[in-house]
Amino acid sequence: MPPGRGRPVRRSTPPARVRACSWVCSLSFVPRGRREMMYDVSPICPTVLRDSRDRGGVAIRTSYGRLQRQPRPAYNGLSRRTITPILNVLSITHIGQNGQHATSEHVHRVGRNMYPPQRRTTLRSAIVTKEKEPFIMSLLSTSRARTAGLAAVLALSLGLAGCGAVPDDNSSSAASQDSTTPVSGGVLRFGTKDEPGNGGLDPMIASVYASTSILNQIYDTLIVKGDDGQFEPSLATEWKQVDDTTYDFTLRQGVKFADGSDLTPSDVIWSFNYVKEKSPQSKAAVLKNLTNVTDKGGNVIEFKFSQPTPSFLNTVGDRLSGFYIVDQQWYEKTSEADRQKTSNGTGPFALEAWNKGKDVKLTRNTHYWEKGKPYLDGIDFVKVADENALLALVQQGQADAAWFWKPELAEQAKSNGLTLGKLQQTSTRFLFIDPNYDDGTLNNIKVRQALSKAIDRDAIIKIGTSGRGAKTFANPPAVAGLDTPTDETPNTKYDPDGAKKLLAESGDPNPTISLAYGADTADAPVFELMKDQLSKVGITLELKPVPYEEIQGIFTTGDKYMADLVLVQDVIGADPASAFTWWLTTGSNVDRWGDNEQAASAKELLGKIETNADDTSRVKQINELNNLIAEQVLALTPFATPLDYQVWSSKVHGYQTDPGDSRYHFKDTWLSK
Repeated sequence: MPPGRGRPVRRSTPPARVRACSWVCSLSFVPRGRREMMYDVSPICPTVLRDSRDRGGVAIRTSYGRLQRQPRPAYNGLSRRTITPILNVLSITHIGQNGQHATSEHVHRVGRNMYPPQRRTTLRSAIVTKEKEPFIMSLLSTSRARTAGLAAVLALSLGLAGCGAVPDDNSSSAASQDSTTPVSGGVLRFGTKDEPGNGGLDPMIASVYASTSILNQIYDTLIVKGDDGQFEPSLATEWKQVDDTTYDFTLRQGVKFADGSDLTPSDVIWSFNYVKEKSPQSKAAVLKNLTNVTDKGGNVIEFKFSQPTPSFLNTVGDRLSGFYIVDQQWYEKTSEADRQKTSNGTGPFALEAWNKGKDVKLTRNTHYWEKGKPYLDGIDFVKVADENALLALVQQGQADAAWFWKPELAEQAKSNGLTLGKLQQTSTRFLFIDPNYDDGTLNNIKVRQALSKAIDRDAIIKIGTSGRGAKTFANPPAVAGLDTPTDETPNTKYDPDGAKKLLAESGDPNPTISLAYGADTADAPVFELMKDQLSKVGITLELKPVPYEEIQGIFTTGDKYMADLVLVQDVIGADPASAFTWWLTTGSNVDRWGDNEQAASAKELLGKIETNADDTSRVKQINELNNLIAEQVLALTPFATPLDYQVWSSKVHGYQTDPGDSRYHFKDTWLSK
């Protein structure tokens, strides 16, 4: 018997069919003098201790889990809070020779200090499930004065493959969804830990992903890119590049905004002029060479540039870049505050309400131009800040779909029967540099190069991202046709001795460097690992978790940096050059290099890329720029991962993830009745 576990309580249960992994689903308690409380336990993936081959079974031990409290009745799982950890639940389970049946022999008390010592707790039930199929219920009473007992019965078949890592393709442990004719109706409940950020839902100002992923359901662009990367019609049915500096778009006829007013050529002209003159620099920079937008008649709009702008079509066709067509009359008569919480677009949905801190409700746009769509009556984006509570919400069926930062939670959802969307490494972690912050530590190129050499990217990917990340340049690996980092890339290979040498030459052998990041990021363990790595060469990394709204202020309104390094999790750009323009273009909100000579060569090369209309030579220039940035360490990009991990239940049909993470397939989504 393992030490410190007390005497096991023997129980026998009828045979039950067992699959790959077992889950403790719920525990029901009645504390003395209190009403009954329901507790949920995070899914537990057992670890094999030994294989009792002669008896056809295995002995297993669970991983660390957390017990969470949920008073009845629960409200969308939002009242959940951590009470106490579960400590080393141990259950010995014997599997029948055919591997199909199990009998549990031992259950151990595992809780500590659930209630004050004088209270008596009765465990009413412990239900263990696999893929929503309960197969064991055990009843246990405890009367120990100092311990409130918990019991868990876990079973495991000999096939443990189901407990593995998240695969990087569309997959599900549930039965494949049928492909019957879509039906209209129903509101999709989509769990999210975010809500619109700076700029709210103002289509001309908002630029953060938490906003644009919702705006994309409300507003349309002239053209879009399909999942295969090819341009497709949207508000424009035809488009052509007349010459190196001229583009023509033919508008779709009969399109209306959600309030029933007609889309006109003047709305298109006004929308682009507004972006150029008043939108955030990250958007306006794309149109800096736009000289004129005119109505040529016959619903044809002409765009004229002063020099070649090869990124124009890619950017206009990107759903998240924010080049939405807006009703000029509505926008100008609506106050700045109301623009952030009301809408009038041509997209499949319209904004019904944004209840800050709770949810964003969308309703079907009855004037949507694509006949028969959307199928849904609406979408309710439910905010649940704690991802463990969000997982419970999805598993209990109180949300139809959700996204997670933490891949292990998506893995648990998948193992419980939900579909996991296709994963692509589209999100680069940028550590932007302010060379002038505080005492200008990072204005010294040798300190920056030492910093880069002291980061063990392989260890970060293996440990910090559980193997789900990849080395990256500014352009994430999902961008086809571009180089990815190798050991030959300047300052990228882990070289602590080289880092120490550079620090000695820099005149600052023991620098202190600060790093600011969103306090709720799932990457926090990565930075703790990075801190340890840097300490080995003499660099002190000062970690500064801050509200993410403060970081948003940098790239939306040009706020000051709050550290030497600032983390921004970027999404894949519309055009390869967009991975640089929003932070390296002089005058942009994020740029802190300005006219610093150390960045002059990179800025000059970026200027050439922005006007190069030859695809082959442009790719070579982008590869050259990525290597130049790595050599000068103008920014750090330690790894890339999928932007998020989306899951949905078997009642959701027609939905799939898309390469740009824009969630545009919501218009194709329908729910089982």
